[in-house]
This record gives sequence, C-alpha cells and structure tokens, in this order.
Amino acid sequence: MPTLSTLLSAALLCIFAFACGAATDCGEDGTDCAVAGLDSSRARPPAPFALQFTGIYLGTGSLARLELRADGSYLVERAGEEAHGYYSATRVTSLPLALTLKGRLGGVAQITAFDDLLLFDGEMLSLRRPSASDEELCDATAGHWTDDDPDPKSGLYCICAEGKSFIPSAGGCIAIARTGG
Repeated sequence: MPTLSTLLSAALLCIFAFACGAATDCGEDGTDCAVAGLDSSRARPPAPFALQFTGIYLGTGSLARLELRADGSYLVERAGEEAHGYYSATRVTSLPLALTLKGRLGGVAQITAFDDLLLFDGEMLSLRRPSASDEELCDATAGHWTDDDPDPKSGLYCICAEGKSFIPSAGGCIAIARTGG
C-alpha cells in the first residue's frame, strides 16, 4: 500500500504536468513554464480538422482580436496589449474543439459549432471570413464537398487536393507549408 508521502509526491507531479502541459510544451525540465511569454518557435501546424478554424477572430470587449495561424502560432490583443505564443488542439475529428494557447495572455479557447464563433476567456469572438458558404469556398477552390457526412478520417466536409488544406477564412482550399500536425 502506498504511503501518504508517495501519494503526495504523485499528486504534485500530476499538478505540475497539468499546469505546464506535456514535456514538449515545457522543455525537458519544465523550466519553460516559468517563462512569462513563450515565443511561437514551438508552434506546430494543427491537424486538418483544427486547421479549418484558423483565422482572425474579432471581439467587442477587452479581447479585441485572436489570430490563430496555420503554423500553430497565435497573436492575441487584449486591452491594447499584444501577446504571441503557440497553441495546440485536441486531436478530434468532430466538435467541440478545445485549443490550448501557451504563452502570455494564453488560455483555452472553445469552438462548439460551425457558426464562426469562438469562446475565449469568457468572451465570444467572430471569425473574419468571406461571405460565401463553406461549400461555395470548397467548390470554388477545386475541393470536393462531402455534402451531409464529413470524411470519416479527417472530419472535414471539404476534401482538398494533395498539398492543400481547407481554411474557410483564407478562401477555401489553399496551399500551406505543413511540417507537423
């Protein structure tokens, strides 16, 4: 039977791991967690399902802007202050989607519907994007729209040609550099 000391040690390790994220987010010894503003050099492109939600989200309160970039980095503007960092997404192929932003002014963003809205730090932000529907953007950029059922492997409704990714805010199927995700 484990001793109280062993249980407390294990609990502290779990708390540290939860607070700092995985070792790849905090460095081998976890020291990066103490850094107030992580730069975007640790950014990795998200998986295709999360990638479709990248773009510039605008708010009306103190949170003016959140830009989720295709390379996995972000920029947030709150009360006139800007901060950069990187984000990771839950590995899912359906909604809801949680995005963890690492860095100063980071936190967790939630996308719960295909309605161009994102909830971050208690504020709802709207995606800046073309007025055309996702299907129109997909068709206009030589993608294949799956109609009512998403692709079972990716969760996407728009299947793009090799080397392209579906990003509605950028106009549909576009070529991006993919080095991870």
